[in-house]
Amino acid sequence: MKKSFWVAFGITTGLSLLAFFLMLFLRSGNIYSRLSDAFFVGGAIVLAFLGFRIIGRSGTFDLLGYASYRFFEAYRHQGMDKRFEDAGDYHEYKLEQRVKNKLVWLPYLIIGLAEFALGVVFMIVFLTNSPAVR
Repeated sequence: MKKSFWVAFGITTGLSLLAFFLMLFLRSGNIYSRLSDAFFVGGAIVLAFLGFRIIGRSGTFDLLGYASYRFFEAYRHQGMDKRFEDAGDYHEYKLEQRVKNKLVWLPYLIIGLAEFALGVVFMIVFLTNSPAVR
C-alpha cells in the first residue's frame, strides 16, 4: 500500500481515538450510552473531515486560498517574483496539484462508517437494557 494511505489511516485513527476518549471519559451515565455517543461522535467527525476534504478538493476554497496568498505576498521581500498573475493561474496550478495527488478516501470512509455502525449497535444495546425506556 502507498505511504499516503497509511498517513491518512494514521490521521483518521488519531482523530477518531481523540473524539472517542473525550466523549467516553468526559460524560457520565450508563456505559452503553457513553460508548454509543463516543463511537457515534467519533464516526461523525471522521466522516465530516472526509466531506470537507472532498469539498476542498473540488475547488470550493480556491478563491479564498488565492486571496490569502495575495495578502501574504504583500509582506514578502520586494525582489521576489510573483508566482501567479491572477486567480485563473492559481486555479490552474491547484488543478494540476489535484491531478498529481489523488485523494485517499478509503481509510476515512471505512473507519467513519465502522464507528458509526458501532454507535448504532451500542445505542440498541442501551435501549434494550435500559429500564427507563420500557
